[in-house]
Amino acid sequence: MIVVICKNTIEGIYSGIYQAYEMKCDPTDTRLALEEEYEPELFDECIEASTAPEKAVKVKRTLNREFGRENTRHLTYALVAGAADRADAVYHTIVVGLKRRLGFRVLENLADPYVIRVLELKRAVENEFLHLRGFLRFRELESGILYARMRPHHYVLELLMNHFEDRLPGEDFIIYDAERGIAGVHQKDMEMYYVNQIGDQGKGNTTVYSDEELLYSEWFRGFCKSIAIKERKNTDLQRQMLPLRFRSDMTEFL
Repeated sequence: MIVVICKNTIEGIYSGIYQAYEMKCDPTDTRLALEEEYEPELFDECIEASTAPEKAVKVKRTLNREFGRENTRHLTYALVAGAADRADAVYHTIVVGLKRRLGFRVLENLADPYVIRVLELKRAVENEFLHLRGFLRFRELESGILYARMRPHHYVLELLMNHFEDRLPGEDFIIYDAERGIAGVHQKDMEMYYVNQIGDQGKGNTTVYSDEELLYSEWFRGFCKSIAIKERKNTDLQRQMLPLRFRSDMTEFL
């Protein structure tokens, strides 16, 4: 078995897919794995995929042309899922889609277990991304930077950074993935970047927040309590609409 080992990023996985095609690997005897999640097996032939932006761009351009932008977006969502098999599932879905010329129907091939897996991963990421777009809370630090902390199941940081970059182009902000120790940093009118293994700026230390932020946070919590109707409280419905795992990083529940 040939194992193409990729970096754990969208760009890294697309580069791995490019390399598998470039080397003309037999898909029936090839799989993609992520470097920190790969567990060697007997007789595996490992190939380190070099991450290159131009390779990733070529793969994405091909997917857009052959499968359409919507299906490419779905495949990208599957790539940021928290499952170890995500790169391999997307790789084999692409292989079958191109070989059988499925075009825009690539994800309708429900007889293929890889397609089923991609759809499962895509739905899980889509749900979490949708939740966090509404539940992520930015708070102002003493430095004036907007800071948001989260603990997602999936690698949705890049999706969220792209989302908020469009909505807050004139703001300096940080989104911190406390589960993985990675932060996305956006500076006003500059390209965003990512920092690994940083300290948690907000955990257990309210002194890092500006005086205005502390005041407005207190007012917001008071507002949320004042509009609650005790007689209409429905805990089960609340948990369904707002899962408990998101609440530890939301201002109104601090």
